This record gives sequence, C-alpha cells and structure tokens, in this order.
Amino acid sequence: MADITSSTIEYIYSNYYATYQNGIDFTISFYEKNSLYFKNIKQLNDKEDLRKYVELVGRYVDALYQKGYYAKVVDVVNDSNIYINKEIGRLRLAHSDLKNTWYYNLGLIKGMACYALRQYKTAISVFKNLIQVDSENDKYKNWLHSSRYAQWSRFVRIIGISCMILIGITFIFDHYISYHIGMPIIKIVFPILILVSFYEYFPHLFFRNKKK
Repeated sequence: MADITSSTIEYIYSNYYATYQNGIDFTISFYEKNSLYFKNIKQLNDKEDLRKYVELVGRYVDALYQKGYYAKVVDVVNDSNIYINKEIGRLRLAHSDLKNTWYYNLGLIKGMACYALRQYKTAISVFKNLIQVDSENDKYKNWLHSSRYAQWSRFVRIIGISCMILIGITFIFDHYISYHIGMPIIKIVFPILILVSFYEYFPHLFFRNKKK
C-alpha cells in the first residue's frame, strides 16, 4: 500500500479548497473519501506538510463535533495526536513551530466532546492544559468552569437523591424506627438537601448565562 507523500498531502489540501462547498457535510465527506491516505500516513517532509495535515484533521473533527459525533471526535483526536507528536520529534521541530490555532483547536474540540459525553475528568484535564498555554483565553476558562461544575453537580445530585431516599425510608418505616434515631437523621438530612438545592439552583442560573 503506497505511503502518503508530501505531494499527496499538498494535493489533498489544495483540492479541499479548490472544491470546497460551504457546510459540514462536505468536510466530513471529503476527509473520509481520503481516509485511506490519513490511515496509512507515515512520514511527511517538513513543517508545512504537517501544518496542512493538522488543519485538515482539525476541520474534520470540528465538523464531526457539529454533527454530534462526540465519541468519534475523541478517537480521531487521540489517534492524530500520536502521529503529530511523533512527527514533531522526527522532524526535530520545536512545539512552538507547529502549535498554531488549528493545533490547539484539536484539544479544544476534544475537551468539548468529552464534556458532551459526560467524561468530565478528561475534559477538565484538557482545558487545564490549554489554559497553561493561554491563561487569558476566556473560552478555555469557561469550558473548564463548566466541566468542574458538571462534575460536582453529578456528585451533589447523588447526595441529594441519597438524602431523599433516606428521608423516605424514615417516614415509611417510622413505626419501626425509634424517635431518637429518626429525628437526628431528619435534622442532618434536611440541611443537606437545602444546601444541595442552593448549589443546583443558583450556580445553574449563573452557568446558563456564561458563554462557552
């Protein structure tokens, strides 16, 4: 099977723009039509070839994200990052030589896809790494903020549900539970439920007004 060459990536890149049609379906179709090249790519000639590769992958995963193919986004970014980092080392490039907008967009889109898949721990790690590169980027900050909130919300909801179940059991089986046991349980659980409600309600209003 023929390996992809510099001239091949140049042709694919040029052909993408020469035949470009507005719409995410075109980008997905174009990339997947040339998927044989991308799956079997081994080496590129220089930084410019690698930059074009990164951009084509970036446009593809961006289109996949807009279509809602979140799991596929994560897989494609993970696979392409392995190749990109290997080529950076092989070509003896400094990371700053390649880390342009499209390079960082791969991480951003992966983090957004992980958030949509409720993989909040991974999303938080991705956005924290991006912020280390660009600490003033509000988009990165907002996504990190949202991911942390979502992760904690899951935990808080579990606590809330557990408290409601415990209160329900206490009332249903009140004849079997002594007053000295039931009343302390209620006194502890009710304040926790109030705290859970405040956490869920007020931060949620704040997050709906945050721009991602």
